[in-house]
Amino acid sequence: MPCYCKDIQRVNNDLSTLNTMLNQLGTIAHKDSMQQINLSALSGALAGVATPTNIGAASEGAAELHKGASAKTSSLQSAVSGEITNLRQRLTFLQSQDKSYHASQNK
Repeated sequence: MPCYCKDIQRVNNDLSTLNTMLNQLGTIAHKDSMQQINLSALSGALAGVATPTNIGAASEGAAELHKGASAKTSSLQSAVSGEITNLRQRLTFLQSQDKSYHASQNK
């Protein structure tokens, strides 16, 4: 049974990186949501000065800009969360094995 200290360190580094990524994806999702709210408000403001055809075109253009962005962000968040779960399980296993190794070395 080998020492897993270096593997544990690498897994902890990976977990830190993935947690940072998950936070950044959350920020992106929030900004996307705010952008959609702002575009909706803009469409509402145009209602008084633009024709229905122009408002419809603006709304369709806004929808096209965000087409799939929310779904992709959500998909990435799910994938990163899944990988974090997998790495946490691996970390628990490595820590257990490493503890056993070091206990046997101290006898």
